[in-house]
Amino acid sequence: PGAVCCIPVLENGDICLIKQYRYAIRKYVIELPAGKLEIGETPIDCAKRELEEEIGFEAKRIQFLTMFYPAVGFVNEEMHLFFAEDLKKTNTNLDEDEFIELIPKTLDQAVEMIYSGEITDAKTIIGLVWAQKLLTNSKP
Repeated sequence: PGAVCCIPVLENGDICLIKQYRYAIRKYVIELPAGKLEIGETPIDCAKRELEEEIGFEAKRIQFLTMFYPAVGFVNEEMHLFFAEDLKKTNTNLDEDEFIELIPKTLDQAVEMIYSGEITDAKTIIGLVWAQKLLTNSKP
């Protein structure tokens, strides 16, 4: 059905990363909030829903950045990337099988986590490259 990935930025500039258990690989992964589109749901509505469900924030400003294919070798899924700012705290609403911990990091810390191998999730790496460009006004 497609999916979204969000780059949520807190008022202090930290990026909201999450630590989530992924059953497919049987371990915890550090990633940006993301989720699958529900039937009939627009990508922006899905992004707003996932932000609230997974990290307990509502974005007053949310901007579409790009669409990409996360795994063109075996699936035609489209992933829509959003940049979310001016966050307001609400409540999380995790699925029964979701185990998520919020771990805010500075942009520099998050990017370093890519190079140290702590972040291995493709959508998160793509999202952090975009965050680096947007937040530093330069190309990585």
